[in-house]
Amino acid sequence: MNRKKQKRQTTSSSNSPPKATLTTATSSIVKNPNQMRPFKRAKISRLPRDELKDLTNNIISTLQVNGPQTLQNLVDTLNANKVHISRVLDVLLSTPLLSVTKATDSAKIVYRYCHGKKLPTSINMKSLRSDISYEMNALSETYELLIHLRSVCANINELRRNSNSSSSIPFNMDLEKELLECVEHVIQLEDKEK
Repeated sequence: MNRKKQKRQTTSSSNSPPKATLTTATSSIVKNPNQMRPFKRAKISRLPRDELKDLTNNIISTLQVNGPQTLQNLVDTLNANKVHISRVLDVLLSTPLLSVTKATDSAKIVYRYCHGKKLPTSINMKSLRSDISYEMNALSETYELLIHLRSVCANINELRRNSNSSSSIPFNMDLEKELLECVEHVIQLEDKEK
């Protein structure tokens, strides 16, 4: 039995490396931990929600007013981190607001607002729906006023036809009040817009 134990000890000791070699290998790894990972990426932190909203609005307004832009042009214009702008552009590309194409004169990628439409002023996307509903209400009020003014004018023309003298228009107080009310309503609408 002793011979079997000796054979086991010699075979097991020949298979494993010497203890001194293991300790030197692990100590060299501990001394230089960068040896295992030669390339380490720098982490870019996420933007807070308010800054992200502001950056998104700034990107959209820049593309609206300045027209199509490359990523580097946006970085230069907005003075923001290229990675953050790129992330926002990736999300905006999934909407119909932005599209991406290659520039005709070079191989650069160009981001466009609504297929390259250039606007005189930027539109705030946050309040777009409320702005549209406000304008629609103002249009319907104006349309109603026009209908009312046309009816008043039709009444005046009918009175003119019924009277024999075409030079003098007989005004009654009711028609004059209706005209003044229409004019006051138009002035109130103009004051609301200001």
